[in-house]
Amino acid sequence: MAVEDERIPTRDTCDLSDPEEMFLWCFVGMAHVVGAMLAFPLKWWRKVSAHLVKCGAMLKCPQCGYEKPPEVRFQLPVGDAMLGAAGRWLPADEPDAPADPLGAELAKVAPDVLRETVRRVQAEHPEWFDEEGQ
Repeated sequence: MAVEDERIPTRDTCDLSDPEEMFLWCFVGMAHVVGAMLAFPLKWWRKVSAHLVKCGAMLKCPQCGYEKPPEVRFQLPVGDAMLGAAGRWLPADEPDAPADPLGAELAKVAPDVLRETVRRVQAEHPEWFDEEGQ
């Protein structure tokens, strides 16, 4: 098994040749499921995925090998993915969110604004810094 029961499955982490994982990634972050990445335990969704395969659902045609590329993909949140349904489905060709979202936002801020921010934080919270201001 490619996906361990404590990890949120994505298309990239699932073994698409395993009937229990072929469609497992599709059930993450479904609409109207508030506060959870999955509406039911992974063990149950594995059975649903295997059932779909038994019913004839497939990702790849066994005769010609055609595989329709996904139109969407699930992006896990940066950090801990187990903190609720913080991930989102987005177009498959949209780039990943930056690994450091704060850094990406800070890069947009003018240097003089950053300097003033640091100065004010140091003045208002000296306990957060050592004697050298570090």
